[in-house]
Amino acid sequence: PIRVLQVLHSLHVAGGEVLVHDVVSTADASQFEHAVVLLDDLGPLGEDLRARGFRVDVLGRKPGLDARVPARLAKLMAEWRPDVVHAHDPHGVAMAALGLSMSSLQPAPPLVASRRVDFRLKRHSFSQWKYRQVSAFIAASEAIAAILASDGIPRSRIVTVHEGIDVDRIARLEPA
Repeated sequence: PIRVLQVLHSLHVAGGEVLVHDVVSTADASQFEHAVVLLDDLGPLGEDLRARGFRVDVLGRKPGLDARVPARLAKLMAEWRPDVVHAHDPHGVAMAALGLSMSSLQPAPPLVASRRVDFRLKRHSFSQWKYRQVSAFIAASEAIAAILASDGIPRSRIVTVHEGIDVDRIARLEPA
């Protein structure tokens, strides 16, 4: 199976976090093996994945620039040896890019970044560096893909994948 390391800040209940939870928990295990690295804390969706037997590591990032996190991520990547690293938010992209740059993996696995917001990319040098480390971007809409392209990301590195909502599943949930 293809080993995918999912990287994001936490697994509290929110849009992208639910998407990661659902992809990890429903993927065909004969084709994909997932592990999840959370930069900050576990959250209820992370607890659920752990209870189902998935590997979920929490790095416990401290406020500000926590230099321990990319080093710990590099060590974890060397141990788990993912085929793909998939970052789901800008902090995840930063830590994954730094971790890969510190990693002993040769060749380094490709870094994929999901982009679900229509904000422009930051223009400072570190942001430009981290996004140059990304092999492919998954944009949640054509509008987001256009923003990425206008910010200098080659169209050849952008794919649009429209995220959907399982309306039937939501309708079955008890009101909060």
